[in-house]
Amino acid sequence: MFKSSFVFLFGEILSKLMPFLLMPYLTRALGVDGFGELANSLAYIAILLVFINCSQDGALARYYYFYGKRSIYTLLAVGYCYSLIISIFILLVGLWLKDLYIVYGAAIALSQSVMAVQLALQQCQKKAISYVTIQFSQSFISVGLTLLLFSYYASGYEERLFSILIANILSALIGVWITRSSTTVKLKISKKQFILFGKYIFGFGSPLIIHSLASAAKGQFDKVYIAQAFNYEILGVYSAGLQIAMAVSVVLFAINKALVPYFFEALKANKISMANINQWLFFYLLLCPLPAIFGYLLPDVAYNFVLGEGFVGVKYYTVVFLFGFSLMGAYLIMINVLFYYNKNKVIALSTLLSSIVYILLMYLFSLVDVSYIPFSLIVSNIVMVAFLYGYIYKNKLLFFTKQSLSSPDSLKQEK
Repeated sequence: MFKSSFVFLFGEILSKLMPFLLMPYLTRALGVDGFGELANSLAYIAILLVFINCSQDGALARYYYFYGKRSIYTLLAVGYCYSLIISIFILLVGLWLKDLYIVYGAAIALSQSVMAVQLALQQCQKKAISYVTIQFSQSFISVGLTLLLFSYYASGYEERLFSILIANILSALIGVWITRSSTTVKLKISKKQFILFGKYIFGFGSPLIIHSLASAAKGQFDKVYIAQAFNYEILGVYSAGLQIAMAVSVVLFAINKALVPYFFEALKANKISMANINQWLFFYLLLCPLPAIFGYLLPDVAYNFVLGEGFVGVKYYTVVFLFGFSLMGAYLIMINVLFYYNKNKVIALSTLLSSIVYILLMYLFSLVDVSYIPFSLIVSNIVMVAFLYGYIYKNKLLFFTKQSLSSPDSLKQEK
């Protein structure tokens, strides 16, 4: 268990570390304005991904743990069909509007969705090496191609987007090849199966569209808003601080992604109680401010060394965001419980509530000064954590009660 978890964790952190290490190069090559334009473009891609993916990776993971491995490849194929249809529609809209960024965004989001589902499948099957291979190939190709294009062609945010697209496509194809080579199943999908699994994906993912959009609003809408209400230079400094602070978020989500299969198994065996949750939350919240304290103690020269000249004020944004992102650890503990019990509507409601608080505060803070906007993340995350904890406690989800489960497949499922 621990060996496999370590491999998953190592691969997740390593794959995220390479683009993070690329950041000093990007800030110097693109400058403050160019870095702001890149952040704005990535924000639009993240929003498109919500509709193209429709939480398929989460749907696949839940199906595998609850209903077994039978027909899992049917679910995979139906999900790909859904993503392709939505992507083609967005591509046509982009071509009609003659907006290449919509076309790029749809293509990047489609490739990212395929890769995410492949990663979820490898994780469910506890194939750590395959998981790490897909993750690492994406990061390596993306970084390598970016360096190549910037050195020999042009150094703009469009070249960075192109590098991400090619890296996503190639790593997604690697994932598909790994899946095809590891199974002898000959896939034949009947019309009835297509409808059943389509309903399952949409039934699981549609409540989470609100959740995902709300999450995207908290992580991306501020960038779009700052780009429109202020300028790319301010957005460049803001995004640089945000991206540095996201190191905490990357580590937390990597740990969670590595441990979630074992967390689900422990929940299934009734080995996690409310007392465990209370204990974990207490100790975690005590340690929560440490990243922000560390960021505050770092001298300004350290930030200038990493980012280069021009990113004045980035330390302030980094410190505030570090504390805001640190709160996500408490959120992850509880959201895993709710995902297990299929409380997707509750998750969507909590995220929607948090996002409303976030957007409202973001707007009000921006009227005073752009530097106050990051505090909206802290307040909204506190609201979300409090809401989720209150629901779990009130509904006694962790008092060793088993939920009745039913499969979306009409066939008898193999455990």
